[in-house]
Amino acid sequence: ACLMGNVESLYELKDHAHYAIASPNSTPGDGYPYDKILPDLAKMGMYDLTHAANQFVTTYATDGSIWNDFASSAVYDLSRMQDFAHSFNQMLEEEESIERLNALDRTKMQLYETYWPNDTEYPDHPLYDIGLLIDSIAPAKTAAALHGELRKLIVQYAHLDYLSVSYDGNQMLLPYDASRVCGLTVYIPPTLPYKESSYREYNATLSWTQDSGLLRSARYNP
Repeated sequence: ACLMGNVESLYELKDHAHYAIASPNSTPGDGYPYDKILPDLAKMGMYDLTHAANQFVTTYATDGSIWNDFASSAVYDLSRMQDFAHSFNQMLEEEESIERLNALDRTKMQLYETYWPNDTEYPDHPLYDIGLLIDSIAPAKTAAALHGELRKLIVQYAHLDYLSVSYDGNQMLLPYDASRVCGLTVYIPPTLPYKESSYREYNATLSWTQDSGLLRSARYNP
């Protein structure tokens, strides 16, 4: 499924699986090439899982279509999720981090999906790079420690040159930028409390939002 490489969904799975393979952005219409990756998934070794993620991206890199140049796939170590949530929570115990989060301009964050150029204020799928969020709100030392945990949690991130394609399929959007993309997304609500109210209310019920300390923020809990 599209967009499943988000921290909220993966956190819900942490007690039910050791690893997960998912795409943080949308997948091309043909989906995962299961005929090529099922042997790897059956073996379940780390090499096999990373090979499966790479095989997914290689399939679309060599299919002759420039409009599939947004394929990506990541392997996540779900056993790292609890510790990551704990560290994220500790970061949000700092008043400075909460203040930065409350004031954050999410149009400056890295989207993984958009249907139209410059559609950044209220996109259809407001999922943003969690690494760039950390850099934007955490003190430098804390951010470095959290990135260290992310590198253990995100075992493999295979990707092509873009993150998204336009609604009509005629324009590639959101070029991949290694300084802004880590391969894991998170929901960031808008600052206006009446915008995306259904998203925000549902998000507040999720284990990640509760355990990570995000409900301390007025934008998550107005």
